[in-house]
Amino acid sequence: MKLGNSTIAGLVGILACVVLLWLMGINFVGWLGVWMAPGAAWILGLVLTLLFGAGLGALWNVVARQDAVKKLPKPAGGLLYGLIVALLFALVVPVVFSLIAGDPAIGLSSGTGFDVFPEAFGAHLVPALPDLGFDPPLRALAERDWYAKDDFAGRLLPFGLAFALFGVVVQLMTKQGK
Repeated sequence: MKLGNSTIAGLVGILACVVLLWLMGINFVGWLGVWMAPGAAWILGLVLTLLFGAGLGALWNVVARQDAVKKLPKPAGGLLYGLIVALLFALVVPVVFSLIAGDPAIGLSSGTGFDVFPEAFGAHLVPALPDLGFDPPLRALAERDWYAKDDFAGRLLPFGLAFALFGVVVQLMTKQGK
């Protein structure tokens, strides 16, 4: 398997992951970017999302060659990989980003003019999703708070589902496994 193919598979997988999180009402791209650059959360978040997608796709190229993964049926290896990546994003990434950014308070933007008050006290707000004219159909899966560093319990289910999809997409696109 060429590294370029697994990188492209990672980018397609992260796109599927972001879309599924979007359907749950979670702005993953804005959440990644708000830690470092609250004023440019969308731009930095998009760059980080693409870098993580390409990097995790390339990492799958190495993981898929392991004997334990080769023995698993085709979607199971990718599913397991996706769940491990979900734990990484739910538990480790917020702590690392918080340490780098100086432990900012993270909140969720309401999309109204009242966002000025939390920002005045140094809070970083995850940008609201654009209004598409309908409520996200899977919002019930992400009812708990998910955006702050300590909200790992609220991130486990939505991130687990989305990154499980990421892992399955990456494995199916790279044609590795049984």
